[in-house]
Amino acid sequence: MYLGETTGGVPEQRIAAVHCQCGGAGSRSEVEKLHKCGQNAVDNIGRSDILNKGWKPLPPASPSTVPGVHLLWGWLVVCDIIKIRLVYRRIVGYPSSLSRQLLATFLYISSSVCLSYALPVSAGEIPTPTWGVMDRLEMGRDYLVDDPAAAASVVFDKGDIVVGPGYTFAFRRRCRMQIFSPAGYRYATTKIPYHRGEKIIGLEAHTITPDGRRVKVPKNRIYNIDNGRWRALVFAFPEVTPGCIVEYRYELQSRDFYYLRPWVFQTDIPTEHSQLVVHLPPGFEYAAVINGYNSVNSPIIDSYYSAEHHNARVKTFGWVAEHLPALRPLPYMASLEDHRTRLDFQIVSYRTKEADRRFIDSWPDLVDRVRSWYEELLDLSPEVEQFAENLASETTGRRKFAESAYRFCRDSIGFVAGSRTVSAEDLQPICRVLRERRGSAVEKNLLLVALLRWAGLNADPVLISTLDHLYFDVRDHRLDQLNHVIVRWAMPDDMVFLDASDPAGWFGLLPPSAIVDQGIWIGRDDGGIIDIPADDFEHSAQLQAEFNLTPDGNATGRLTGRLTGFRAWEWAGRAAPGDIESYLRSTLMPAATGLRVLELRAPSRVEDGAVEFALEIALQGAAMAGAGGLYFRSTGPFAHMDNPFVDPQRPFPVAFDFPYSDLVRITWRLPEGYTVAEIPRGGGKHTNDLDYTCGIVADGRTITVERRLNVGRRHFPRSAYGELQDFFGGIVDIDRSLAVGIKTAGQTTAAYSR
Repeated sequence: MYLGETTGGVPEQRIAAVHCQCGGAGSRSEVEKLHKCGQNAVDNIGRSDILNKGWKPLPPASPSTVPGVHLLWGWLVVCDIIKIRLVYRRIVGYPSSLSRQLLATFLYISSSVCLSYALPVSAGEIPTPTWGVMDRLEMGRDYLVDDPAAAASVVFDKGDIVVGPGYTFAFRRRCRMQIFSPAGYRYATTKIPYHRGEKIIGLEAHTITPDGRRVKVPKNRIYNIDNGRWRALVFAFPEVTPGCIVEYRYELQSRDFYYLRPWVFQTDIPTEHSQLVVHLPPGFEYAAVINGYNSVNSPIIDSYYSAEHHNARVKTFGWVAEHLPALRPLPYMASLEDHRTRLDFQIVSYRTKEADRRFIDSWPDLVDRVRSWYEELLDLSPEVEQFAENLASETTGRRKFAESAYRFCRDSIGFVAGSRTVSAEDLQPICRVLRERRGSAVEKNLLLVALLRWAGLNADPVLISTLDHLYFDVRDHRLDQLNHVIVRWAMPDDMVFLDASDPAGWFGLLPPSAIVDQGIWIGRDDGGIIDIPADDFEHSAQLQAEFNLTPDGNATGRLTGRLTGFRAWEWAGRAAPGDIESYLRSTLMPAATGLRVLELRAPSRVEDGAVEFALEIALQGAAMAGAGGLYFRSTGPFAHMDNPFVDPQRPFPVAFDFPYSDLVRITWRLPEGYTVAEIPRGGGKHTNDLDYTCGIVADGRTITVERRLNVGRRHFPRSAYGELQDFFGGIVDIDRSLAVGIKTAGQTTAAYSR
């Protein structure tokens, strides 16, 4: 949908698109140039404080419903006629006396005030709690009816985005939460992020105790965190107890009209009421995109005349959501942001004195814009050229140079943590990244692009949305969908995608979070949507385990394995010696109890997409003793004992980190004097893209188990949830039934019946 002077939409999307006047992306230098042109460069642009005057919005109203509105309109007409005559007399040369000046001032103020109160904004107003006073419905409430297990809830959250005056916007927010239990105390610490070029004014915060007292947050308890690019005000509410209210309000002032604040309706606690109103004067046009549009009303569009806009009509667009459930992570979710109810903005056009200027209305627009940003960042300074020459002198051949450049950016450029951004205003030139030997994930890859280009290689940046960010919808032309840059190296007979940002990575394989279907290619002369082909690596684990059982039910043994693809990536990235036990439990041996790594032999880095390792391990309680014998699960620590898909009402699709194929061979050697009393038959489970088999054979005092699990794809829609639930439930049933009974000489088998 369009918010502004036109209306339109993109039907039947996963997200509902709206065009309105709010922020997207742009060059900070361009914004600064616009500011220098003066506030009159945009026709009839201003800001009105009517809706938020005193932080208490007025009730919905319109000229036909406000009592006495016709009298007000009559007074407005009289005031305007007198003002026009006074202005005319001044223009034609009649001197204006002090009395006339005072009269003109009085008439202007009175007409503005009457106009403001005659036409307040009615864009989706919701009942507003009184600031600093506990509402009757909040008194004595110790749980939320909609979600009795919730530790806290967002009672009321209201934002106003006011565009103007000039090339600015103000974001005003009032948020009110109620704490129900000690587990909700963590929501009594608040962080308000803002950009280095913005400022926050009028911050007020307090706790309303259950007995009605208001305890303010002292100013000396409000801290500012500054990481150089982004800042945040952080504070904790005092005297927080179950049943209390924590409430705060502030105004953020920004000179970047491109970047209007997104509005998040849904958090990890329930939301009772949430509302955003955007005030748009003539001259701006934005796109608004709603994720989770089924939970939000259609935008309520209204308008009012603003004195600060020279009595121009300002449009308002309001969205309201109520009774939203908490958004909590579930097993095998790609990103919570794909499912969060929220509203994002992208500037489309703005009006200057000379002409209307279009911003980003299509992917070619975005490609051209980003290319112009990156030209300066990727400029080959003498410092970068000298480094590239030195690097080339140590290698032979283009591919060797590319591999060396990749390893340098991966290993020698320190990683600067922080939110990922592809916008040029938050990125350093590559010469600085090289000089300081540190950069963000995006900056490391842009440096790699520059080095490859120096060598004459056809390398370009590709903008993507990582899997932990949100789903990239090609129908939605917003830059803030994209949060990362990878490298595309095009060769005559091949194309390689690279990402040097992950220290556990290797040449030729993108990290799991960057394996996406599409991105935006920013070529030197071309660009646009590009398909990112699936990698051709096999992501597998081949494990061989040999365990020696003891009569007390413990076991010692040896585990050897070969991991390829992302299985190897996981090992290299997470399986440091101090973390090896937790890695094994979470990834390869989910049923391991009493696991101890006695000795580890494994390479420290993976370079060719595979890693081999050997472990000496001990298992406490591998078998249960009783009645002179033992019984144990034949699949041992590799068994699946829990079905991750147990919620029949799961609203989200399923996303595995990657498709994989695991093969495990387990050999059990029984203690002296023990023989097999009973052995299960094994089993299997098969469906589309999923396969599991487990076979067991016994030979004297040796039992051998072989199990295979194949997950053939990453993403399963909600319609396939029942199939997944049945498949993994079947695996759990099989693994739980694979108990082997062993006995000593003369022991009967009855003790081992299941």
